[in-house]
Amino acid sequence: MRYWILLVPLLSSILMMACVTTTPRPGELQAFSQACEKSNEGALIAVEGYLRLPDTFTPGDSVELLLYRDLTFSGEPIAATMTFGDGPNQAVKISSSYQDSDLKIHLADGTLVPFGTKVRVSGSMHIPVIPQNFDCGLQNLYVEAAR
Repeated sequence: MRYWILLVPLLSSILMMACVTTTPRPGELQAFSQACEKSNEGALIAVEGYLRLPDTFTPGDSVELLLYRDLTFSGEPIAATMTFGDGPNQAVKISSSYQDSDLKIHLADGTLVPFGTKVRVSGSMHIPVIPQNFDCGLQNLYVEAAR
């Protein structure tokens, strides 16, 4: 019975550590066409392209941006979940009525870039369980200028 007294705090600490988000950092560059391969799931990868706002979103602390290969915004995008704010790797808050030109992103170095800027987005890749309008997504983003 005494083991439970020690086990409960230990398990609580482990669960809390698992929920802590790691500091965003650059990932291993992948070709856009290979980024969503099953072998990349859970890995820290980087993909270059152009971020775009979704057609609709629920106002909150974050937005699921869509990363496209080029400025035609055609083909299957990669989701990029980004928080709103004024810090590195954040999007400037937008109103519920918006257009693409309202998208402004703070890069990891703090530089503010407008919609239409080619970026390299790094994050932990995940494949959605429920089908979405994208094949995979990136979380815990690190955003820098494309090289």
